[in-house]
Parts: sequence; C-alpha cells; structure tokens
Amino acid sequence: VMEGYITVIIEDLWPPANLSANAQQNESGVDVHLDWDAPQDPNNITINWDNGENNDGIGLTNGGDWMYSARWDPSDITGYDGYFLNSVHFFPRGAATSFTLNVWYGANAGVLIYEQPVNDPVPEQWNEIVLDSPVEIDASGELWIGFALSQPAGEFPAGCDAGPAIPFYGDMLTLDGVTWESMATSYGLNYNWNIQGMLSATNMGTGTGNDPIVLGNTTTSTEYSSTKDIPILTGHLGQPENALLVDLHTRDFQYYNVYRDGVEIGTALDEEYDDLQVSDGVYEYYVTAQYDGGESVPTNTVTVTVYFDPNVVIVDMYILLDDFPGETTWDLRDDSGTILDSGGPYTGGDVSASWPLSSGDYVWTIYDAFGDGICCGWGEGYYELSMFGEVFASGGEFTTEDVVPFNVPVLIFGTLEGTVTDGDGSPLSGVNIDLNGNSLGETGGDGSYSFEAPVGLHTVTASLMGYMDAEETGVEVFEDETTTVDLTLEAYPVVSVSGHVTGWDAPDGLSGATVTLQGYTDHSETTDASGNFNVAGVYGGHIYSFRIQKDGYQSYTEQL
Repeated sequence: VMEGYITVIIEDLWPPANLSANAQQNESGVDVHLDWDAPQDPNNITINWDNGENNDGIGLTNGGDWMYSARWDPSDITGYDGYFLNSVHFFPRGAATSFTLNVWYGANAGVLIYEQPVNDPVPEQWNEIVLDSPVEIDASGELWIGFALSQPAGEFPAGCDAGPAIPFYGDMLTLDGVTWESMATSYGLNYNWNIQGMLSATNMGTGTGNDPIVLGNTTTSTEYSSTKDIPILTGHLGQPENALLVDLHTRDFQYYNVYRDGVEIGTALDEEYDDLQVSDGVYEYYVTAQYDGGESVPTNTVTVTVYFDPNVVIVDMYILLDDFPGETTWDLRDDSGTILDSGGPYTGGDVSASWPLSSGDYVWTIYDAFGDGICCGWGEGYYELSMFGEVFASGGEFTTEDVVPFNVPVLIFGTLEGTVTDGDGSPLSGVNIDLNGNSLGETGGDGSYSFEAPVGLHTVTASLMGYMDAEETGVEVFEDETTTVDLTLEAYPVVSVSGHVTGWDAPDGLSGATVTLQGYTDHSETTDASGNFNVAGVYGGHIYSFRIQKDGYQSYTEQL
C-alpha cells in the first residue's frame, strides 16, 4: 500500500424545520396538508415576507422623498438574538432614484441604528448590499429593514412581489418620515416589498453597525386612506427578466422525502405536500431533505387525527371585486366568535373559498374600508355564499360591512341512549345530557335517556345539581344505529356551616343577623337569640361567598 493522502469532504446535510400538518375534509374524503420551512445554514439565514420574485414597482405619483420597510416582531426573530445582519437583497426599479439602506429598532421604527447609501444600484434586478458594519440582532424589540429614497415623478422604484400582502409586516411605508402605514391596509396595494435580510451566527464583517439614533414620536396608522385619489401607486411595469432571486449559496439539494408512520409516501420540491384521501386513524408525519451527499435527519414529528365526518357540509364563497379591491376584506366566525378563515385586501379580479363546516351556527362578514361597499358606484362587485349547490346569501350594496349569519344543518342521525345512576347504582332523574356542550334534554324517572344525535365523534356530559359532572369522550354515533353510554354521577359531600355572631354591644351573642352563603347554591339563615346560626345542606367542594350583616353593624365577608 502506497503512502499518500486521502481528502474527505464533510458535507452538512441541513434538515428542513418547523413541520406542521392539518387534516382538511372535502366532499370525497380527508386530505392531510403538510408544510415546513426550508433547510437553513446557520451562516446563511434569510428573513423575508415576500416570495423572492419581483412583480412590479411602486412609487409616488408626483415623485418625492419617502421610505419603505419590512418589519419583524420579537417573536419572529427570537431564535436569531445575537446573530448578525450582514447583507440585504432588494429589487430597485428606478434608474434615477437614490436609495439609502436603513435599519431601525423598536416600535414604529423609533430608533435608527444603521444607514448606508446604496452606491450605483442596478435597476431591474436583485441587488445585494453588503453592510460595511454588520448589525447585531436584538430580539427584545422589533426589527425594521428598509430604504429611504428620493424619486423623480414617473418612476416606480420600490420593487414588490405579486402579493397577497402580509399587512404591517411585509408592506410598511411612511410618506412623511413619522407615520408608518401598511400599504395594503391604507392604500389597497396588496403586495410585499422585495426586501430580504441575510443573517449569520457570526459577524462576517469588521465591527458592529449598531449606532442608535432616537427619532422622536414615530407612529403607525391602521386607518384606510380617506380619499380614492391616493398618492402612491403601482407602475404596472410588468415582470422583468431577472425577477427571481437566485440563492448563490444553494447547495446540492435535490428534493424532500415525506414520511407517514415511518414509511416514505412521496417526495416534494417545494415546502408543502398533500397526502390525499387518508383513511380514518391517527398518523405521524416527518420530512427529510435529500442531497447529493445523502439524506438529512428528520424534522419534528407531528401527529394528525383523521376522521371523515359525514355531517360536514362544504360552504362556498365567491366575491367579484369592484374597482378598489384593496378596500375589501372578510372573515368567517363560529358561534363563539372565533375566526375560522379570513381574506383581503386584494389587488383585483375575483375571490373564491370553500370551507368544510360541521353543523352549527356561523357568521360571515364582508368589510369595505372606504365605506361604500363593492357595488355599484365604483364597479359592479357582488358576493355569493352557497351550500348544497344553492346560493343562500348574496349582495354587494352596503356601507362598511355586510353581516351574514347562517346555519349548517345536521344531515345524518343516529340514536344516543343510556342510563345515569348515582354511586350506589340508583337511577337519577332530571340529569341534563349535553352533546359537545349543547343540551339534548334530561333523563326520565328511571334515569334513562334516548335522543337523536348527529353522526360523528362526540363528548357526552351528564350534570345534575349536587353531583359531580360525568363525561365520556370519543363517543361515536353511527347512521341509523344506537350508541349506548351509561354514566355514573358521584355526589358532592353535604356539610353544615355553623357559628356564633357577636356585636360591639352584644358580646354574648347578636340575634337577628342575616347569614348568607352564595356560590354553587345559595343559602340564608338568621342568628338565634344567642347569636348562633347553622346553615345545613351546603354542598362541599365549592367556594362560597360568606357574609354576615345587620342594620346598624358593619358587615363581615369572607370566602369559604
């Protein structure tokens, strides 16, 4: 064997991260949608809100000085505290516009910590600005990365993607240097700025560029423009040839491997995957990245429960937008007020959405920020909501909002029956039976109940005054079949509360004082001639407000 050298190349196989998954029911079954973050080299991390592709440019209609920025909350950059901002990518679309890179810190971009003139930017393509002195990230406050620019009329120099905007994050601007606005919320421009910060765990330059200058009373406005003659517009420049940002540090990544229960089920080139028509059950998913040099370690594992609910109904929404689509937003809420879905503002055209909804009450609301609806002064916009192939709500003429409450009915039923007894096995009458928090009715004299119930998985709860609630989860009701759920209620202990009351002028006992307990049940007694009282039949295991009072005496209150 000849002596020599062996060269070994060690390749880091960065894994994808932050896998999430959710089951999505449609008319034919249940799909599981997965999404995750791309692998990140700790010395080549990108933070951005845009999609990495230029679509247009935005500028002042009459030219002038203004600023635009992307911003990150502390929660967005917590993992990068102490990292360094080494360079910034942006897309200029104005040859005669001057740009200055700015980095701000804190609410409303209140502290300028770095600025650097951009020398000879190349328009119509991505530019990388290497910071002369990298900025250290302080994740205890907001981070803003943007540009101050001076533009002539006729140019639309600030590059943006095709949207939709991430309002108050990817689309911030200020026309006066004091008040920051979301261009989607204030002006209906539903885009994100082409701004991407490049972070690393180590300082790639010399020194640190953090040099704070407090700017004064900067603010952020959430109001929509009060006029339709807005001062800032898109240029409709068309997409340039070099619109896509190419990562010059791209390594030999090939594709992602998607696993369900430890078995590979497919591959993906993008950071998402749909596992279609999955049978009922509980599944575990993870994803790896495949490189020329091998396969990375897995992402986090997520567990997904899949259940096809035959009582789910698909509700469809369609909106034809008017001439000012940036004014239009909407949301869908359940009967507790929780937002299930929302959308807007928009850039134009039409919008559609479909929701698989369980039986119950819902409220859909469409909003217009200017207060003139979507029909008919500025275009012939309208909306339609449909269920079972039929339109059940439509409109377009309103002011600031149009509210549409609706109900999704139960379609398929089975029978839920059983008997409720106490701890000794004796039947209990008058017990309330709840299905998922909704009362079905009460047990009869023999402790039995039988109710029609929607098909699906449910939680059954029995409750009666004086007894602890009993609950059964995962109860499945089948079409035209009977499901039996017997429940046992344990009684609360019953105690007496007794005592002796004295007064400043009745040291041996104060008669005629009122003693009350308020809580799970309410009780009232009066002290006898010796100042004694006894409140019987009080259910233990609860907190009561205990109060003693009599005219002419200071009352006494405590918690029991």
